[in-house]
Amino acid sequence: MTQDYTPNASFVDFAGEDDINIEIDHAISELNFEEAGKLQASLNNDNSEEIQRQVDGALARNQSLIEGYHQDAEKSIIQIELEIDTKLSKLVKDYKNRFLQMKAAQLEEIEQLRSEWISSHDRAEQLGNQKVESLLYTSKVLANCKCFDEAKTLRNNVQENTDNILKNECKEIDNHYKQHMINMIARHESMLDGLYNQLLNDIKIIEGQGKIDRSVVKSQEKIGIAMSPSKSIQNVATSRDISMNDKKLIISQLSPRKSPSPSSKSPRSPRSPRSPVAPGAYMSPLSPRY
Repeated sequence: MTQDYTPNASFVDFAGEDDINIEIDHAISELNFEEAGKLQASLNNDNSEEIQRQVDGALARNQSLIEGYHQDAEKSIIQIELEIDTKLSKLVKDYKNRFLQMKAAQLEEIEQLRSEWISSHDRAEQLGNQKVESLLYTSKVLANCKCFDEAKTLRNNVQENTDNILKNECKEIDNHYKQHMINMIARHESMLDGLYNQLLNDIKIIEGQGKIDRSVVKSQEKIGIAMSPSKSIQNVATSRDISMNDKKLIISQLSPRKSPSPSSKSPRSPRSPRSPVAPGAYMSPLSPRY
């Protein structure tokens, strides 16, 4: 014959899980399965709420970690961009100074060659004038010797060809310096092109390193986000305020799940005779038997 068993409500509300299990065992021993079922359902409900609270807290902390990784990555990328801009500005400034120095040296070299050309041209032209004067003097000598026809012919030829005489004297010098100037300008342009290409190469190196640094930050962010559930699980596992059974349930909710294949379904674990559930009793979605 069953006896009425009605535990004190305040005792049930504030008793620990072990105490409630004792009450359940006592109700079962008295064959009061209805009351045992109510106590088990109440215990399951309390556990479910606490577990859900722990899961929500862990998920919130996990989301905070993820947001922290995002923020850290954004700050790092902004810092990388600033460093790249600083390096590029300094690089361009340095190359600008090198360009101006190179250009100044080249202009000085060109001016020196031009000065030498002018001096050499003037000397050649002076020699040409001396040659013209010598020929005209010869025409006078011929005239003094009464060779007027020869004198006139020589005089006329010299006067008509004075420009050609001067050009012939300067031609070799002018051609020499002209070719020298062409080669020098080509060499200068090649040097400037080389300096510019070197600048482009150094820019690529800085931008390439920046790309690598950004990639590293993104990878670290992805790794951190991927590892954040593990950190949450570790925090739960090392907590002293959560029972071992609740830890298992919370960790099962936080752990990544794999869908089992149809051929590998594990058999349902038998219910513990210590914690029977009455028909119609509340079962938490977090329960491993759900």
